[in-house]
Amino acid sequence: MDVSIVVRTKNEAEFINETLKRIVEQEFSGKYEVIIVDSGSTDSTLDIIQKYDVKLLQIPEKEFTYGHSLNVGAMNALGFFVVNLSAHALPVDEKWLM
Repeated sequence: MDVSIVVRTKNEAEFINETLKRIVEQEFSGKYEVIIVDSGSTDSTLDIIQKYDVKLLQIPEKEFTYGHSLNVGAMNALGFFVVNLSAHALPVDEKWLM
């Protein structure tokens, strides 16, 4: 695995579909995985995530901090490199991961 993309979410139904769509459309010759770290979404975020081939990790809302959620993702990453992304931070184009 070359890259692990760690995306943190909580109630990101408005953006997560577009974010994941842009990730899977990347023109990247290596292998990558997507890890979602969710901290208690109560909207349709989890339903949207299930439509994609991602690894979903869930942490209790009370354990959430930005650093902790990214560390959870990194500890479960298989990639040589780890890229951190918020669910509402849309990759700018299909070459974003290059």
